[in-house]
Amino acid sequence: MLQKKYSFNYCIFALAGFGFLYFILPLVLQSFVGPEFYIFSKEQNNVYFENITFYLLLVVFLFVLSSSMIHSPWVVNRPTTTVNYFIIAITFIYLIFVFGKGLILSRNGVPREELLEIISSQLVPGFGYLLLACFFSIIRLRKSYLLVAFGLLALSLDVVYQGKIFVTNALMLTMFFLDNNRIKLTFFRVVSFVLIGFGFLAFIFILRSFSAGENNAAIGVYTYFSEFMGVNATSGWAKEYAANGGAHGFFNFDPILQKFYIGSVGHGLAISPVAYFIGNFGDYFYLIIFIYFLVLFLIFYFSSYILGRFCFFILVYNFIHLLRHGPDIFLYKCFLQLIIVSLAVLFINFFAKIRFK
Repeated sequence: MLQKKYSFNYCIFALAGFGFLYFILPLVLQSFVGPEFYIFSKEQNNVYFENITFYLLLVVFLFVLSSSMIHSPWVVNRPTTTVNYFIIAITFIYLIFVFGKGLILSRNGVPREELLEIISSQLVPGFGYLLLACFFSIIRLRKSYLLVAFGLLALSLDVVYQGKIFVTNALMLTMFFLDNNRIKLTFFRVVSFVLIGFGFLAFIFILRSFSAGENNAAIGVYTYFSEFMGVNATSGWAKEYAANGGAHGFFNFDPILQKFYIGSVGHGLAISPVAYFIGNFGDYFYLIIFIYFLVLFLIFYFSSYILGRFCFFILVYNFIHLLRHGPDIFLYKCFLQLIIVSLAVLFINFFAKIRFK
């Protein structure tokens, strides 16, 4: 069933759902593993309100931006169908090559940590822009078989390398693809996506457990939900770091905080945006996160005059950076990609006007 107007219902559902997993679910799971679990700071029980507030403000930001965005941009010319198919073909061929190499390595018994390092080294500089261009092409062509093909390729890559990033990208692409084709959001589809998502997480967990051999129940819960619990735990460590008068690190706070807790935890944790703002701004946490979302809103709103609703996909595409890599990295990547894509679209529009004069 089609909607009469464009919306971002699927994207908001996905982003709000991911936010819930990173900011709210760990607070619930904490009661199962206990506040004394090894990844937690002694301040972990004192960051509930900060996590809940950040999540609620994030959801409000998504709704306000989606309802305010310009869907029809000033610039109307886009790459031709041939160019779109060429971009998709190049991307798929490269990813198939990466998959083939990973399959050989995994069959030779290379451990997961080395596989993740290898795939990072295999992705050439600028690959993120090629992947983004591929996604734009799939969205523009509106061909569901291309979406399915990328989904299968993403699943194959993540199974071989025991990761989650490509399937996450495929999910984000699917959400925007459905929104762009005005497919109505239904309860059945919501339940289906939730079950598929947690089913995939369970599948990856089983793959990793073949070599883990850990029988501790708390470790088992943490291993399954480590994508979320470990990230959220950094907010407690940031609270403790700020209470001890730690130095600010606006552009490198992740390694700074990691040095603070590594002796207690024993390994690094991906950083929560809540941890970033608590550690750097302390008592000004609530004011700064409001300003941060306001800046994000202005950047994406004015970008929509050039890119239309497609600029919202850049937010969707980079959303994982906000959740686990740092709000500074998220802001930088979004801003840079919006500029580069806008310049590319303006160039295409200018070239088209000269060609057809």
